[in-house]
Amino acid sequence: KYSQNDAKAIKEAIESKTKTLFDEVEVVYLTGEKVTKANILAAAQKIKKKAKLTDTVLFYISTHGRAARGKLYLVPYNNKSVKDWIDFEETFHAIQ
Repeated sequence: KYSQNDAKAIKEAIESKTKTLFDEVEVVYLTGEKVTKANILAAAQKIKKKAKLTDTVLFYISTHGRAARGKLYLVPYNNKSVKDWIDFEETFHAIQ
């Protein structure tokens, strides 16, 4: 509930305020059941293919996390199994 509200507030702020700073603003917005490991990594790949070195990319995520086996995981909507959790380091590398 709170994570979705936070994400919506950030999305709206970016869409309304950053147009004065940037020529073009594109938002990839995932909430609720769309927040899965596959969808987040697919969005990261889409951004990686499109973004140029001169672009500014803001990656914002509001979710719960868990530590397990010495790693930090983001817990997506479909969080029933550890295999569905998102390795934070894997996500970070995917958006670099």
